[in-house]
Amino acid sequence: MPVKKYPHILLKNRSLGRPYTPKGHPVTLPPDIPFFDQQSHAADLDKAYKAALNSLAAQYRSHGLDQASVDKGVAIEFQFRAGTKIDVATLEDAHGKKIEVLNVKLN
Repeated sequence: MPVKKYPHILLKNRSLGRPYTPKGHPVTLPPDIPFFDQQSHAADLDKAYKAALNSLAAQYRSHGLDQASVDKGVAIEFQFRAGTKIDVATLEDAHGKKIEVLNVKLN
């Protein structure tokens, strides 16, 4: 079946220029999340964690205790930047329950 073709409708001198305004809110980072190199931060945390474990092993040796026979619990203190919002529930290991937050002090 042939298609009937219609002439185009041309509107002359009808163009309106309007600036584009996106809807919604602009996407920005929250102000309390500073930008830093995550790889070097992870390396610093790993180095501090290993130093804490080595310090614990030295304390066991100084008291004449065998690490294999003593409870494996370790207390580690974290200090965050001033004004940083931290959800302390995320510090716990939710799946294995191997990490437990014992105390939180807010200044």
